[in-house]
Amino acid sequence: LKPAEGYPQQRIDEIGWVLAQLAASQKAYSDAIARGDRSYQREVFAEPKSAYGEARQARPEEKYPFTMIARIDSIVATRANLAAKQKADEEARQKALADEQDRKYSEAIAKADGLFIAKSYEGSRDSYREAQRLKPAEGYPQQRIDEIGRVLAQLAASQKAYIDAIARGDRSYQR
Repeated sequence: LKPAEGYPQQRIDEIGWVLAQLAASQKAYSDAIARGDRSYQREVFAEPKSAYGEARQARPEEKYPFTMIARIDSIVATRANLAAKQKADEEARQKALADEQDRKYSEAIAKADGLFIAKSYEGSRDSYREAQRLKPAEGYPQQRIDEIGRVLAQLAASQKAYIDAIARGDRSYQR
């Protein structure tokens, strides 16, 4: 209507600039959401959180990026809690196993020591071997096993000397 009037053209240019800004904002938002959704599906949560943050900056009025960031934070926290619980459970299980092994070791040593005192050397050696199997790093069972070996060797030598002496005595008596 008034081609020489500059104000309408100025407003048209402003509207074009605003529409271009809105289009750029929408494109940045859409691209960031698409990247975030792809990363979210792969469960690589640092990447989608960053992308949703970009989307939130591009279109602060949109709720979806806020919702997704909250969901990611919740998933990450839940996984961290589960990992901590699993670690604590595993530590408790390992402690229970170690306590049980300590108990069995102590029982095997007590039984072996009792049998050794009673001069039941074979049973004692078996119990020391059981204790050694339970705790291979402990030196006491091996020391006692070695000692039993020496005692049995001495007993065998003593028995042989006794049998030899009886045999000599019998031969001398028969002459």
